[in-house]
Amino acid sequence: MQERLPGAGEAPNNGLEVAISCPITKQVMSSAVVALDGHTYERQAIESWFATHGTTSPVTGRRIESKLLIPNHAIRNMIRLAGLGGGISATLRKATAKDVPHHVLDFVFLYLDGVSLARGSQVCKQWQETSAEDHLWCYMLDTEYVTPGGHYSAMEGIQSYRDTYGQKHKETVERRRAKARSVSKAEAGAGFKLLRNGAPAARAR
Repeated sequence: MQERLPGAGEAPNNGLEVAISCPITKQVMSSAVVALDGHTYERQAIESWFATHGTTSPVTGRRIESKLLIPNHAIRNMIRLAGLGGGISATLRKATAKDVPHHVLDFVFLYLDGVSLARGSQVCKQWQETSAEDHLWCYMLDTEYVTPGGHYSAMEGIQSYRDTYGQKHKETVERRRAKARSVSKAEAGAGFKLLRNGAPAARAR
């Protein structure tokens, strides 16, 4: 018999619930599965979609290779944890940021990018302490900055993984800004040259 997850079938009321809702039914999922388009759906909803629309993605509209569906245990665990105590909505109405268990925070933080993780650290003291753990920032470095030896100083203990990420992020932002300025100057120069070359010659008197 299929497990009935607490809170499943509810309409989403906030960002967390939207993240664990099916794109087809717009409700919190009970049996979350991943299709080959990379998106997660309620099993019954995506199976009905395939029966009606064939092997096309409900999200992208593109054809996918097969109707293979894989259980998404990560999303199911999020629904189960969020739904304890009488449903997701009831839990979230009663809970505050500091009430979120450490292991749940650690799990959720791994789904963020480094900038979002840094912002989350400012919510409360517990979030700040959890987000400061090295394994989170090491993961961020590995996923966002894959240059070999890119975080050598952190691995050698010269500075923390978080500080190394901050340095990498700053360098990346500065490079992007410099490139944007260079492109703007090049476009401005090209436009000025075109104007000069295309200007009508002065009439002789």
